[in-house]
Amino acid sequence: MLQQRIAITGHTSGIGLALTKQCDNWIGFSRSNGFDINNPDFILDNALHCDVFVNNAHDKFGQVDLLYALWSEWKAEHKHIVCISSLSPDVTKNRMYPYSAEKNALDHVCEQLQNSKEKNCKVTNIKLGWVNTPRVERFHTRHKMNPDYVAEVISWCIKQPEYVRTLRLGP
Repeated sequence: MLQQRIAITGHTSGIGLALTKQCDNWIGFSRSNGFDINNPDFILDNALHCDVFVNNAHDKFGQVDLLYALWSEWKAEHKHIVCISSLSPDVTKNRMYPYSAEKNALDHVCEQLQNSKEKNCKVTNIKLGWVNTPRVERFHTRHKMNPDYVAEVISWCIKQPEYVRTLRLGP
């Protein structure tokens, strides 16, 4: 079990819900309880007391904007931001696929912040393959990871020293 105070976006299903089972002390931010990642100030006002922030929910470039806003508040503190990204940008698509561009932007910002000279706050980027969540139910692929397994990996990353920066996890 994770002992830190943890904030989680997208906590009502999939990876976020599975992660809540790994935490003793957490606060969740989802549309279902009145939070929208596209309004980062509202989330930050309620998450500043946390030690770890899991940037899990996806809505266009909302994850990127939330990461920048959180970094502005936390960069001088010994805290930890974990971003949940995707392996999707690593694969060339033969059609327009905005999701890949949005996750690629998240990956780029994570790398920027990991290399920042003015940091105390740790940033970890976890790039996932297919995860069996409500959002991807409609896709027929043989290899979907269990959200509980992914939550265990996220918990492991949170417990690690500063050396885990980017983790790729997929079939």
